[in-house]
Amino acid sequence: MLYPRAIAVVLALFLVAFGTVARGDAASSEWELSTSKDGVDLYVRPTPGSEFPRMRATGTICASMELLTVYLQDATHFHEWIPDTLRADMLAEPSANERIFYLETDVPWPLKNRDMVYRLVRSGGTEARGEFAIGMDGVPDYIPPIDNVVRIQSVEGSWCFREQDGRTLIELEMHMEPGGNIKPWLANRRIGAMVAGMLSNLARIYDHGCHG
Repeated sequence: MLYPRAIAVVLALFLVAFGTVARGDAASSEWELSTSKDGVDLYVRPTPGSEFPRMRATGTICASMELLTVYLQDATHFHEWIPDTLRADMLAEPSANERIFYLETDVPWPLKNRDMVYRLVRSGGTEARGEFAIGMDGVPDYIPPIDNVVRIQSVEGSWCFREQDGRTLIELEMHMEPGGNIKPWLANRRIGAMVAGMLSNLARIYDHGCHG
C-alpha cells in the first residue's frame, strides 16, 4: 500500500519513533511543549550541532489509518493539508513501500521559496495490529536545483500511526536545515507552524468523522 527497502538508518529511526508512540508520554521529559492548539501539541528539543531544533507534533484524526494513508500519499492533495504548498509531485515509486516526492513551499519576500525532495519508506508495524510507521529522509540531489528556489539539503523524520476506535493518533517528528540566508528564529517559527499545521489541517478535514 505504501512504500520497502529496509535501510538500516531509517529502520532504526522507525523503531525509536514507534517506541515513542507506544510509550506515550514516557519520553516527554526530553521535549519542551511549544504550543497546544486545536488538539495538536507541538514539542521542540535542541538538535546537537544545529541552530534548528527537532520538532514533534501529536494529534488525533477522526479517520481510520487506511483512509488516511490513501489520502496522505496522494500528492494532488498536499496543498490541502501541508501549509504554504506551491507545488507537489510524486517523482517515483521505486517499490511498493517507497515513494519519492517533490515539494515547493512559499516563503515571504524577500526570502526565496524553499523546495525539498524526500523519500518516504514504510517499515514497522501492521494495520492488523493497528499501528505502523513511515520514515522520511531527504534526497536533495535526486533532481537538479530549480532557479530562484533554495533546495533544502537536510530533512529527516518519521510518521507514526496508531488506530483506536476508528480514530488515528499521529505523531510526526521532523528536523530540517532550511538553507540559505534565513534567521534561525524565523525559520524555526515557520517550520513549527508547518509541522503543527499539517496535523491541524488533517484534523479539520476529517472533523466530520468525530460527529458522524
